Amino acid sequence: MVRPDWLLPIERPPIHQGFLVLSHDQIQYLGQDLPSQFEHVPQIRLADYAILPGLINSHCHLEFSDLALPISAEKSFASWIQSVIRHRATATPAPSERMSLRRAAMDQGIKESYDCGVRWVVDMTTSPWQAEWVETSVLAIAKAARSWAKHVWVPTIPISVQPCIELVDVNETRLEQTRSFALSLYESRDQQQTCLSPLGPTSQLEAESSIRPVGRLGLAPHSPYTASTELTRWSQRKSFEQHRLVAMHLAESFDEMQWIEKQVGPFESLMRPFVNENYRSGLGSVTERLHCLSQSWRSLVVHGNYLTDSELDYLGLAFEKMAIVHCPRTYAHFGHGNSDGQSMVTRYPMQERMQMGVRHFLGTDSRASNPNLNLWSEAQSVRATQREVSSLDILRMITTDPAEFLRLPGGVGRFQVGSQAGLTAVKLNKNKAATIYDCLLSPETTTHPLEKVLLNEPISPAASEIEKLR
Repeated sequence: MVRPDWLLPIERPPIHQGFLVLSHDQIQYLGQDLPSQFEHVPQIRLADYAILPGLINSHCHLEFSDLALPISAEKSFASWIQSVIRHRATATPAPSERMSLRRAAMDQGIKESYDCGVRWVVDMTTSPWQAEWVETSVLAIAKAARSWAKHVWVPTIPISVQPCIELVDVNETRLEQTRSFALSLYESRDQQQTCLSPLGPTSQLEAESSIRPVGRLGLAPHSPYTASTELTRWSQRKSFEQHRLVAMHLAESFDEMQWIEKQVGPFESLMRPFVNENYRSGLGSVTERLHCLSQSWRSLVVHGNYLTDSELDYLGLAFEKMAIVHCPRTYAHFGHGNSDGQSMVTRYPMQERMQMGVRHFLGTDSRASNPNLNLWSEAQSVRATQREVSSLDILRMITTDPAEFLRLPGGVGRFQVGSQAGLTAVKLNKNKAATIYDCLLSPETTTHPLEKVLLNEPISPAASEIEKLR
């Protein structure tokens, strides 16, 4: 039993110095008053902490987790992409080393995410990739936690990764490579029966309670400059038929929009060596991509920085199936927001977009554009730059809202009786704020997996034993 300063279920009012009972990977009780059946349970008093649902990172590229510093974006977005391509090439000098280096980067990113209190990561996945890498990393975290947390409950699956397989078709060779990669992963995962079964009606969704290291495979037609409208349609059809998530980088940069609309600017020289004429003829528009993605089971519009008002109106109408994933520190890294594309950071118009009905989640993107994978720092960045957006709404963007939207199994990202007990602890500071939610997102607070915090806290006798002593 845990008794922190605050229990914050997000979808229910805050509970001050209430009780939380955990057992067998589930939340058994949370509330202000302790029922008599739990009086025999020893308790841990967690002063200066609040407990939240497990955090959900809705957009990440774990493969770049080996980078110590972000790749410079001082020039154009196109030049940054060229630097990323060079990094991929130089980081794997020999084909024989590529698998081990990629696996090590994935392992590092998963551990870093877990240490920050993240319980679910939507990862953009490219070849080489193996589900066994993720499973081994996650189970190693669980095994290590059990070894040092003798007296503390530890989740069986402390963090899960949901891979969205990147698809590219700038030419026939790349199309064949990426589609074959996606289909082979689907077949192998289905045969092994180690990923979630296809999601169906609500009754089946509610019955699905299995949490596994690798979440249900999704699709990621990469972007309008690398994935044609036809490939986007193919992804949409697979998503609709098989209830798979689709994620796509869309309207991310000024350079990208120039090239999609007029095929001019820095992207023209970047893309010319790779793109054949068939791809150019099927390029389409951002609006067409949005309309296509809206027919998916669920779709994430990654970044969406340069969407027009009419496109945002459309997103607002399709909020049950579509959401923007905003990556605040990556947004700042690229200096978005200036109409001429020059490097000047202006405020992302989150409140205005939310008023149009556009649903928002948060992500870290990657270490190629971000100093780390700390999702809590993204939420704090929104709090610092978006004064009109409430702290409670920001917290929903990294917990209960994506959990509901993505139909995550076992109550991941929720804080209620019966849910999976992978929770996040927030170390509070002494600053006074208007609400506990505002205090939570102040700059000095930090997040951790609840089980790692409990490790260092003394266990007190059960309430019934204290009563006997009196």
